[in-house]
Amino acid sequence: MERHSPLDIPELLNYTMGFLEGSTSTLLQCALVARPWVNPAQLRLFRVPHLTNERISSNRFILRSFHDTLRSSPHLLGLVQELAITPDAQFHPNIVEINLVCGLAFTNLRTVKLDLQCPTKIRKQLQLASLMSHQMLRRLDLVVSGSLAECASFLRRCSPTIRHIELSFFMSDAELLGLRRENRRMAAGGAITSLQLSPWKNGPFTTLCTVDLPSLVYPFELSQLKALSIRPGYGMTVGWDSNLSIDSIQMLDIEVREQPNNLDLSIFPNLQILRIHVGSFSAAVASTLQTVSRSQPPIHTIVISTGQNLATIPSSLLQELDSVLASLPIASLELEQTNGWDPDAARFFPNLKSRNLVRFFSVVRCTFC
Repeated sequence: MERHSPLDIPELLNYTMGFLEGSTSTLLQCALVARPWVNPAQLRLFRVPHLTNERISSNRFILRSFHDTLRSSPHLLGLVQELAITPDAQFHPNIVEINLVCGLAFTNLRTVKLDLQCPTKIRKQLQLASLMSHQMLRRLDLVVSGSLAECASFLRRCSPTIRHIELSFFMSDAELLGLRRENRRMAAGGAITSLQLSPWKNGPFTTLCTVDLPSLVYPFELSQLKALSIRPGYGMTVGWDSNLSIDSIQMLDIEVREQPNNLDLSIFPNLQILRIHVGSFSAAVASTLQTVSRSQPPIHTIVISTGQNLATIPSSLLQELDSVLASLPIASLELEQTNGWDPDAARFFPNLKSRNLVRFFSVVRCTFC
């Protein structure tokens, strides 16, 4: 009687292979076991290819091998959904290999992650236009140092099909002014639905530098933006253009520091989820929450995340925060503690506790992440 393995069933084989995702060496061995194992293994090897070595930058030899493999087996181009590329300008320049990969005819590429914290002369040699113009592209993660005008020029070459942008960069006052003048002449592009911004000021932090949000992501427009995360570096605040429509924003993720915060939460009439990261508790937390409109529909959830032990925070600040939160139109409050755990943390929020509105979570974070 012929015996069959349960893994002969395609659904079970595909399910089992799912547990191996991310383990390149194991998947390579699986692809050599039997013909039915090839396609499930290739799917997971090439969907999000690992193009880095033990260092952060993309390895030139891995890039070359990746390029040669896809050129010799064109059917694999349709499996690639995400690419993460980092130029190596210090040890082994990988510009040629990156340009080779960027020139491949991907047919299902959805996400591109670029870390362009390299000298300008390196960035100018990169041929990224063909990679960024794919009509299936939906997400862009970009880290860049240099002029904002250069960043704006890069975004203008991106596919209008992009709907999610994560942008981290350094800027100076002079670069900001130049970008604003340039953007007045720029036409709107595709509409994005989620945006994460991490602007950092390049220079002394003696004064706050405020930047209008639309100036950072032109030519993309924000009329359909639903999720917004703003994590400005020290010395930076993010302002709003008076003509910007923000009725569509339903999730807001912000960071509150000790310096003054000019963000008025009442301008978000349809906000459902508000997440606030607090490094060090100050009066700015309560003052920011006080700007929530009492007349708008209730916010479903407010999440406050902090690494500070509640027992070390002045009781007056916690009392004020408890009073402000209890007066807000919210359905629930979640407090995340990333540095230690106080099992009796509810005692700091008596008003919220009496209404059974607050939940506490302990978040464990890896030191090496």
